[in-house]
Amino acid sequence: MSGAPPPAPGTLTRRVFAGGAWGLVGTLGQAGAGVAAALVTARLLSPEDFAVAAIAGVLADLAGRLGHVGLVESLIKEREEIETLAQSAFVALAGLGALLASALVAAIPLLTRFYDEPRLAGAVLVVALSLFLGLANGVPRALLQRSLRLKEINVLQTAQRFVAAAFAIALALSGAGFWALVLPGTLAQLLATPVLFRLARFRPRLRFAWERVRRTLPFGAGVFGSRLLSFLGDDLDYVVLGRYLPRDVFGQYYFAFTRARVPYAFLGAAAQDPLFAAFSEVGADRPRLVRAVSRVASVHFAIFGPLFFFLFLLADPLIPFLFGPQWSPSVPLCRAFALMNLLPAAGGFTGSVLFALGRSWLMFGLNVLRVAAVAAVLAWGVTSGRSAFEIGVALAAVTALVLSVHLVWLFRILGAGVGDARRMYGPTLLAAGIATAAFAALRLLGWSPSSLPAPAYLLGAGAVLGLAYLVAARFLNRPVADEVLPWLKERIGR
Repeated sequence: MSGAPPPAPGTLTRRVFAGGAWGLVGTLGQAGAGVAAALVTARLLSPEDFAVAAIAGVLADLAGRLGHVGLVESLIKEREEIETLAQSAFVALAGLGALLASALVAAIPLLTRFYDEPRLAGAVLVVALSLFLGLANGVPRALLQRSLRLKEINVLQTAQRFVAAAFAIALALSGAGFWALVLPGTLAQLLATPVLFRLARFRPRLRFAWERVRRTLPFGAGVFGSRLLSFLGDDLDYVVLGRYLPRDVFGQYYFAFTRARVPYAFLGAAAQDPLFAAFSEVGADRPRLVRAVSRVASVHFAIFGPLFFFLFLLADPLIPFLFGPQWSPSVPLCRAFALMNLLPAAGGFTGSVLFALGRSWLMFGLNVLRVAAVAAVLAWGVTSGRSAFEIGVALAAVTALVLSVHLVWLFRILGAGVGDARRMYGPTLLAAGIATAAFAALRLLGWSPSSLPAPAYLLGAGAVLGLAYLVAARFLNRPVADEVLPWLKERIGR
């Protein structure tokens, strides 16, 4: 029999927090491995190498979004005929993976000419294999997610990340160039695939029930459209700027965006696996859903908001100190993107809620707005010859504006108002403001990157920011503190 056992009993909040705890532990381990690999690769590879990896990555992301036809989300959300849906979804996703991978390989001559980059040929072959594995693995991963078996998922992902980091460091030290960025993830994914199927206890039987799949299409079509538009909103700048910017400048742009995204990319992933499954479980109970979203929003922003504030303040000398002076040009863009990420910190769970409510078409419409705004900025930047910094700042501004519209729509659907938003986000914003004021006072006293060695400056400024925020948050954000801190103490005690 395929599928995972049912989730353990317990309240929704405890199960989400438990899933988030395993996600946090796992992603902290993954972050450690990722940072170790990044420290080595950033010092040994050039911005041009990172540019090639960025173009290959965006192609993989596009093909992967095309393969997301909503079957994985339906498998998490549905509560009937799971065995039939799982087998049918596997056949569909594996077939789509093979088709899209073949299309990528066939497009290699066109892609190398468009980007004037012959090194893309080998990178696209690796991307094609990764795409097939990612789609084929969608069903066993969804079976684990729907049962909130986050422990198994995160242990496997952490091991996978360590293997990929080891490959990346070895390849960078051997002088493999951009291969150190493109190849390791696929190799680790290949090794993890049989383990994932075993954990999920899923045995593909190559059975396809069209009637069962057809019932998921209205929801799945909205998910597919939303995912595709989300790709355009996230990565359209890579597609365009990878073609029009000099390779080294585009490498700096890509590096700045990915560094600014690190806190959310690693730690935010810890919350996403349990949230969609949990919100789907209580989607019909609107008061319970509103309470859950309110708790999640408060905790989510209390964790991620300060990280982006602090990255903005400490980007110089943090980026050159960690990754080498060749990345100093990326610091201004890194600061702009850090401020942009405050909106995902406030509402990065919006998609999970809307999909759980079956409002996939609303998410589709909101993403249309985002793509239109991003496309307009890119057209303005390319046609008027603007610099990478000017385009990046404009993109950060319009993206923040559009994501705020996402959040407003979510509040409207849930019946929340300005007072609710103030209770969810106000204490964290005020605490971060107090920490920023403490940091400014430190700078006035002469604590600056030019007057101190980078390690001393970062340790001192980081300690002041962290302590000021924690003390302020403890007294200002009482609901979060009263709920989360005792739970953390209990977990640490265990």
